[in-house]
This record gives sequence, C-alpha cells and structure tokens, in this order.
Amino acid sequence: MIREVILGGAAIYLIILIAQIIERPSVGIEAIAAGSVLAIAAAFYSYDHPSRIHAWESVALWTAVFLFLAYGIFKYAGGA
Repeated sequence: MIREVILGGAAIYLIILIAQIIERPSVGIEAIAAGSVLAIAAAFYSYDHPSRIHAWESVALWTAVFLFLAYGIFKYAGGA
C-alpha cells in the first residue's frame, strides 16, 4: 500500500511539474531536474532490497536537511 501511495504522489508532482513547464517555460530546466530526481526516487520503491532502500532514504533525508540548513544560512546572511 505504501508503495502505491508514494508512486501516486510522485505522479501528481510530475503532473504539477509539467503544468509549471507549460505555464512558465522559464522554469523548464529546474522542473525537468526535479522531475528526474523524483522519478528516480519513486523508482527505488519498486526495487525489492530493503537495506539498500533504507540507505538511500537516509542519504535523501540528510541531503534535504543540509540543503534547508544551507538555505537558512544564506537567507540569514542576505544571500538568498
């Protein structure tokens, strides 16, 4: 059940990204990059090796944490 929900959520986000490309062609490169990462992440859930999936989930989680931290530092410093 969880796999289907994750894949469904990824499909909805891909539809949103396509709508963004149609509405604002200037965000095309970013939307394609985000869609590619999202598609790869969703594809991992169709792979049946729990320990490898857990390792990639940990990498993705800590990457997101560090990106939010970097954004906060740049925002506080006046760079963003």
